[in-house]
Amino acid sequence: MHNGQWDVGYSDEELSTWAERIRSFLRQRINVYVYFNNHLNGHAIHDAQKLYILLRCC
Repeated sequence: MHNGQWDVGYSDEELSTWAERIRSFLRQRINVYVYFNNHLNGHAIHDAQKLYILLRCC
């Protein structure tokens, strides 16, 4: 995943949309791998952590 809509990482709304897509794949027993490459100012780490939390909670 690269940039996000505003080129400053992903918004909570964008990550929530991706989390729902990923949940859909997981319900179908499809393996999912997500790589963040939006490393400017450390966004990759923060976005990965936020997505992980979204996937754990619901």
